[in-house]
Amino acid sequence: MPRRTKERTTFEAIAAASGVSLSSVDRVLNERGSVSEKTREKVLTAARALGINRALPEAWHRVQHVGIILPRSRSQHWQLLDDAFIGFSHALPRWMILHRQRVAQNDLKALREAVIAPGFQRGGLIIAPDAADEIAPALREIMARGEQLITLTNNVLNLPDHPYSGIDHAMAGRTIGYLMRRLTPGGGRVVILQCNNRRLEHFERVSGFQKAFGDDGSLTVQHVDEENPGAAEGAIRKLLATGERIAGLYVTGNVSAELAPLIAAMGPARPVWITHERLPLHCDLLRAGVLDFVLDQDAAAQAAWALSEMVRALSGECWAGGQVQAPELRLYCRENLP
Repeated sequence: MPRRTKERTTFEAIAAASGVSLSSVDRVLNERGSVSEKTREKVLTAARALGINRALPEAWHRVQHVGIILPRSRSQHWQLLDDAFIGFSHALPRWMILHRQRVAQNDLKALREAVIAPGFQRGGLIIAPDAADEIAPALREIMARGEQLITLTNNVLNLPDHPYSGIDHAMAGRTIGYLMRRLTPGGGRVVILQCNNRRLEHFERVSGFQKAFGDDGSLTVQHVDEENPGAAEGAIRKLLATGERIAGLYVTGNVSAELAPLIAAMGPARPVWITHERLPLHCDLLRAGVLDFVLDQDAAAQAAWALSEMVRALSGECWAGGQVQAPELRLYCRENLP
């Protein structure tokens, strides 16, 4: 006969006192699966009445399923975020289960379906929303049905108050605009490559840059699609073909691999080049003197803060209000690389 453990005997006593199955007792006390609130309360009440000598889960610690929706694109920022969520998942309470999903960037139909119909009972959603205006109605709908929402990297305006985990992208743009104005005093064309025409953070970066840089006729904003290989390089080559000197280059997205050989070949005549994210390639380019500055939005901090806020929300703590950007903007150059 199998040996009867003390825990099994205890669980049997709780099952008998509460009138539920042994497996239900195990799921409640070990937080291994979803049970009804009525069953959970029966088990916890019986366990307390029997004076069980163990830490009991709180009543609200039912299993909660949390969706994470990130874009699938060339941008390495999304992979860094995904990796961070995987890494931090091991430190989450056992009652919180993550469901990670990548949706092709610019596929609004697939994104809306992922938001509205997750295929599981979702208690909360962490999302880096594409096409913020178009997806806002779907996000309002899930908030109205009681789901906790946290926006990530890119906020969505005109929603009920909710936590946002990300930097202030307009401030990032202003920072780069100020730097570029100071670093290009001798004239020449300053070019912005806006690498996404749907994501709000790219518009905010460009708007912030223009506000800080000013408008003296030397600024050109060029729209390119970072999902279209070669588009960014082609745009720069076309501008160079006019014979006008490019004094500064600000790139809002992830096209550095195709631009780096072209800019490096310019030698001392290369433009001041500023872009986003402290990626291994960008660190190499900074050290080589091809890239000048990188603004980093700290993907790991975004993931950690979003998860901590979701744990708080699903634990019954109300959002205090206000759009709090916990992750801070970080600026790197060759002289301050880790």
